[in-house]
Amino acid sequence: MEINRRGMVKVRFFARKDLIFRKLEKGYSRQMIFDEIGKELDCTYEWFCRLIKKVETGTL
Repeated sequence: MEINRRGMVKVRFFARKDLIFRKLEKGYSRQMIFDEIGKELDCTYEWFCRLIKKVETGTL
């Protein structure tokens, strides 16, 4: 059975969502946060930024 990779990235992103947005509020850059947890998310920096933007705009 093939795993839906994008779906798994979203699950891992939402599991860390509170941490991500707390760090953004404290002034951390997206790149710094991605460097810290990017391997765990298993996605590209561009996709990480896209997910943040979708959460901020309420489209995800």
